[in-house]
Amino acid sequence: MLAWYGELIRLRRTTASLNQGEPGETRVRFDQQEMWFSMERGDVMLCCNLGKRERRFGVHEESRVVLSSRKDLAMRDEAVVLPPDTVVIIKH
Repeated sequence: MLAWYGELIRLRRTTASLNQGEPGETRVRFDQQEMWFSMERGDVMLCCNLGKRERRFGVHEESRVVLSSRKDLAMRDEAVVLPPDTVVIIKH
């Protein structure tokens, strides 16, 4: 858990779009029933699936996984599929 927080801090310090701009530039989508949400700010997207089923999130073609709570996540067909209880941070 400590390593996870360390990586999040490092990402925040080294990613301009997470340190600049107005809060209104953040876009959030969610589904309370299905228990998922996504947040996009600049070139960073955070996707979180707290639901009981896999959830597919559409991403940009040139996106890459920067940080993930699981090691086996992969991007395919301009999407990332998250199993339950998973969070991923993507940069495009």
